Amino acid sequence: MANEIMETLESQIVVNDDVTLVNKKLAQHTRAIEKLMTATKRNMFEIAARLLVIRNEELFKDDNFIDVFDYASKMLGYKKNMVYKLTTAAEKFIEQNANGKGYISILTHDNSDYTVSQLIELNAIEPDIAIKLDENEVITPDMTTKEIREVVKSYKNGEINETGERLIEAETESENEETAENEADEHEEETPDVVAMALLEIASSIDNILKDERIIKNSVYVAKFDEFKKFIANVEL
Repeated sequence: MANEIMETLESQIVVNDDVTLVNKKLAQHTRAIEKLMTATKRNMFEIAARLLVIRNEELFKDDNFIDVFDYASKMLGYKKNMVYKLTTAAEKFIEQNANGKGYISILTHDNSDYTVSQLIELNAIEPDIAIKLDENEVITPDMTTKEIREVVKSYKNGEINETGERLIEAETESENEETAENEADEHEEETPDVVAMALLEIASSIDNILKDERIIKNSVYVAKFDEFKKFIANVEL
């Protein structure tokens, strides 16, 4: 399955020679892609990179294509899903070689590199995570696309970390700690509510007291209770 993407692309490509492109840069990229249509790893890197340029610079507009997907479908026979996968892989993982000739992945090794098919499996994670997985040999260019897919799935599900260490037990402990913290937070949040209710009851009691004729007749008592009510009203919870 390692060459599945490249084989699919090769079988899908049907360049539309009947269309004359207005945008010279788009025409240049199209001719280059046409020449690259052999199922080699490096050529697929460059095809993905050129499609990304066409998308980012919106070269398709001058020739009335709706978007890069419309262009790739009508000119190259690429399906939308494939173009999306290629441009995403190019944006995240493909760069021009340091000598300016050809393209490599950001995960390239001295004697090997990942295929476009393998890079597409990494689209679901960020480049820095892929680099760490590669550095720790959790993923390698020797793995099948299916094996890489399983690693990515395990990482996204929180089952492993960047070193490949399994996290199921650690995750359970973390969940227990989080539950305990939440319960503590809930307890802390309840305390101000209890105090508030008590203060409201006190204020209500003072109102009732101040209705007592014996208290009303004593201005000193009234003044003291009024001060206490004001104090309660200014209490910050």
